Amino acid sequence: MALSDIVLENLTNCPLCNENFSLPRFLPCYHTYCQHCLKDYIESEIEKHGKSLSKIKCVVCQSVFPLIPDTESEKYVAELPMDNLALSIIKRKEVGDSENICYPCKRIDITSPAVCYCSKCVEFLCKDCEKYHKTNKTTTNHLLVSIAKLLKETDLLKHAPPVICPEHRESEMSMYCFSHEVVCCSSCVSEHHSQCKTVATVEHAVARFKEKRMFEAFNKSLQKSKFKYDEEIKKGTEHLGQLDHSASFICAEIEDMRKMINKHFDELEVSAKKQLVSIRNEQTAELEDKIDEFRMRSLMLGESEQVLKAFVQNASPGLLLFEMKRLKNQHMECEKFIHQSKTLLAKRLLGFDPDKNVAAITSSLKHMGKVFVKGVFDVTRDIPKNTMTLKTKRKNARITGISSFPDGRIVLTDENNCTLTLFDGEGNELSELVLLGKPWDVATLDRHRCVITMRGLNVLQYVNVNDMTLLRQIAIDDGVWGVSVYGEELVIGFDNKVEIFDFGGRSEHVIPCLGSDYYVTIDNLGRFYHKHHGNTLHCRHVSGKFAFSYYNAELVNLTGITIDNDGNIYVAGFHSNNVHQLTPDGTLMRIILSGMDGIYQPLKLHFSKDFSKLLVANNNGSSVAVYSFTNIS
Repeated sequence: MALSDIVLENLTNCPLCNENFSLPRFLPCYHTYCQHCLKDYIESEIEKHGKSLSKIKCVVCQSVFPLIPDTESEKYVAELPMDNLALSIIKRKEVGDSENICYPCKRIDITSPAVCYCSKCVEFLCKDCEKYHKTNKTTTNHLLVSIAKLLKETDLLKHAPPVICPEHRESEMSMYCFSHEVVCCSSCVSEHHSQCKTVATVEHAVARFKEKRMFEAFNKSLQKSKFKYDEEIKKGTEHLGQLDHSASFICAEIEDMRKMINKHFDELEVSAKKQLVSIRNEQTAELEDKIDEFRMRSLMLGESEQVLKAFVQNASPGLLLFEMKRLKNQHMECEKFIHQSKTLLAKRLLGFDPDKNVAAITSSLKHMGKVFVKGVFDVTRDIPKNTMTLKTKRKNARITGISSFPDGRIVLTDENNCTLTLFDGEGNELSELVLLGKPWDVATLDRHRCVITMRGLNVLQYVNVNDMTLLRQIAIDDGVWGVSVYGEELVIGFDNKVEIFDFGGRSEHVIPCLGSDYYVTIDNLGRFYHKHHGNTLHCRHVSGKFAFSYYNAELVNLTGITIDNDGNIYVAGFHSNNVHQLTPDGTLMRIILSGMDGIYQPLKLHFSKDFSKLLVANNNGSSVAVYSFTNIS
């Protein structure tokens, strides 16, 4: 049966350049690439991550393979196995498309027409080379097929080359190990599968598979998987339409919001202008009244001037002096008025003092709202990298508490050695305080003080880390565990309850909870997170109101809990050796750290004050692994 175009493309096209393979080489995951494409890809990864790059990732299946640092990419790729099947199919497709020439002759710059094809060497041969191939001891058993016969063949898998062992390059993979389910060569059998119960030839294995209808069963499994993918694609296509619809709805919502804002500001504008007109008219009327009064007095003084002239020319001395006295009194009264009232006509302008809330809009209102995606999460952080490890000088340490100060300093509590240790932001140990009893958790109160929960003594100890002195000790109930700070209050976990205290140690509120709250943390909304009996995370408000719970089979023995600056929740699984990242509403975003990242039996989790570092009390608390983020929202 002839191969379909899709199968041919799958077998002969490079995933990087999407062209026919040129010198196809395959990675340990058996995905094939052009030799030069793979070389360029590795070089681009080295350029991106530096020469210390120690692993590469297959772009098809995302499998990771070791890469020795400073290894030349060309040398690494050249040592990978050649994909002879892909090479054979490409060569077979060339038959009849162009004049086929002899490959051995071509290598010595001689052009000879090919007459046959060697399926094992994957090369075309001329008449002379065919004769030599048949008589040479190493190639005498190779299958040679004439060009004429190849032109009649439609099945490109017929006369395919044997599969060569990637480890033993000269050996054909003719055996199959049923225990490990791998094809191998005879050398592999003696080296790696000598203890395996069932190893057979590939022919026997295929016969057995056919007898048990295993190929049919696998084909059905492929069909089921394809059906699942097709169903998801169908849903995804529907979701695309819903996405466009929701975008249109939001666009209309934004426009309505703008109209609402415009309407409100139009109303405010009308009101402000109305007030402006009212005050302007009031001031105008008042000023006009004053001008009229001044105008009247000006006319009166003008008339007095004319009367005086007339009396000087025509009146008798007695009458002149009498009138003079009257005019003087009138003049004095006018002078007194202008002296007292000249500010009434002083310049008056109108001012405008914007409401502080309106004035703040341009500076505080950065956007009309935030568009977000419902049903999926928004990853705002990259995968953190382990950049540092904190270790105390004490042996057999068990770090159970971690906290940090605004200046970057870090404090650790060591349960086994009964100590509080202070580090700087670079991981250097600064000082140590031997505590009165076994500590569990620690939380910073300000720039230099911290509070420690003491399990055995059932007390809170307050410490000044600047001089490492114990400030005071306050007795509390039995079963004390984790501690977190919320404003001016302490949120403390106990067996079967969480209790709110003020900084002085006075109890303010008790919230019953089932289980031991090894660690408890609280967000800026007053919601605290704690372990609820078993492997479930519970979120409650300090009022006691339940918010949500989170359970996942891949989170076993829940321990440390912390929150980043976006409100995302991080939860450690002691026995599952991982850290889950959740959205603020308790939906799994991803398993952000696992055993591959060096996570083993994690206890306490803590974010640095600038949220750039996630600290993990690792390996049952024997050390603290510091994971740094580069992408912080």
